Amino acid sequence: MKCIDLYLKVEVDLPDDENPQKLAEDLCRMLRKAYAVRKAELSSHVDHNGEK
Repeated sequence: MKCIDLYLKVEVDLPDDENPQKLAEDLCRMLRKAYAVRKAELSSHVDHNGEK
């Protein structure tokens, strides 16, 4: 079995009161559970302030 690193970019629209760190933790937890991911972590996030 081989081990690989996958780098994903996920862009979401959040309400102003939503915490992006909490969302990232939830996504990492889902990946670990659903896909037997060994490790999932947020390395950074960029706030675009609603700009696209």
